[in-house]
Amino acid sequence: MVHVRKRPSFLHRSRTDIIACILENATGKAKKTHVMYSCNLSFKQFQVYLDLLVESRLITLKKTNESEVEILKTTNEGRSFLEAYRKLKTFLAST
Repeated sequence: MVHVRKRPSFLHRSRTDIIACILENATGKAKKTHVMYSCNLSFKQFQVYLDLLVESRLITLKKTNESEVEILKTTNEGRSFLEAYRKLKTFLAST
């Protein structure tokens, strides 16, 4: 019998943490693959979050004129989300 150790639950990222990571990495202009690798997500995982963020208008997705490369950019609503996220994390860390 093989015993598999589970990681403690506090080491797992929440959906909110992943969303914040994507928004932070797309604050300027960023390529999809850069954000995906920076947030340590598989393509399939990243696509699910990206669809959610675009639908929620927290991020925009545009193709550059000179190539077919898609560029991500955090919207004003996305930046507001990040600000609230950071305040909440600070508050929870202080309690």
